[in-house]
Amino acid sequence: MLQGFFDESGHHGKDGHLIEFTHGGRVATVGAWTAFEKDWTAFLNRHSIGWFHATEFSDLAKHRPELEEAAQIIKDNKISCYGSTIFIPKAHQPAEAKKTLQKFYEDSAIDMLWNAARYAEALDDEIDLIFAKAH
Repeated sequence: MLQGFFDESGHHGKDGHLIEFTHGGRVATVGAWTAFEKDWTAFLNRHSIGWFHATEFSDLAKHRPELEEAAQIIKDNKISCYGSTIFIPKAHQPAEAKKTLQKFYEDSAIDMLWNAARYAEALDDEIDLIFAKAH
């Protein structure tokens, strides 16, 4: 059994409209997730952080060691990563700001489903996916 976890992030302009939307996630076997959780908890404890949020580690010069260690943990545990970012020009923003988020969440969720399904098909395995709920 494969499991996938997905979440989104976005940046809004001063007028409230979404101007950048990113949807990403990871897929792995249940056994890989168990090993990953152990390694990831140790990583968080070593660096005295409660969670890892990429925006807090965006200064590559400052955080290169942590980023390289995090990437190695993902690689060592064979966690497959997927993501997409959409930049939304003003001309394509709907009149209602909230509809932008809903539309792009749905569109990118389909992209994530497609990639996860292809991975499950390649391994001839079933998959269980969890998406964060957009508000």
